[in-house]
Amino acid sequence: MQGLTERDVEFIVEEAIIKKQCKQLKLNQTKLKSPSAFILANVLSNNDNILQELSLYGNRIDDEGVHYLAKALSINNNNLKILDLTKNEITNVGAKYLAEMIKTNETLTTLLVAGNLIGNGGIQILANAIQYYSKTMIEFDFCTNELVNDSIVDSLIQLIKYSPSLKQLSLFRCSLSQNSKDKLIKMQKRKEDFVLHV
Repeated sequence: MQGLTERDVEFIVEEAIIKKQCKQLKLNQTKLKSPSAFILANVLSNNDNILQELSLYGNRIDDEGVHYLAKALSINNNNLKILDLTKNEITNVGAKYLAEMIKTNETLTTLLVAGNLIGNGGIQILANAIQYYSKTMIEFDFCTNELVNDSIVDSLIQLIKYSPSLKQLSLFRCSLSQNSKDKLIKMQKRKEDFVLHV
């Protein structure tokens, strides 16, 4: 399958987001790279759009692309609630950019970073940002990040226990032992209306 070019993305942004004022944009598995993320970030910085969901599942926007998006979403003149960055070759560097964005963003409710190359350090700073700064984050999904192991469990327990807004945490297919999974399940049972996928 041939991917979208930057020119294609510019056209989509113009037609779907600017002219038609779409609330949802899915550009999944279209081989987008960081220059396309830059184009999308520019429109997210503009408070005229009403986009609420952006899905970039299965692309190659990597840490550089995440940097553009996170910078745009750090400015609170956007309406974006759902950001899907599943399978985009993102590492701990990209996770740090997202964590910085979470500290100031007041609209994002769902962050999906499953299937990337994020390790314990990246998940740690994301968990801390959600726990200490976010009042809107409801769902955090980092499944299939195989670099995540047992050393992150205490931070995740704190996240479940103390996050003011988080209601759903998904982390299956990470490198967690059954003992660590049991600890998380035990904590989840203590918190009413909390969903854990482990």
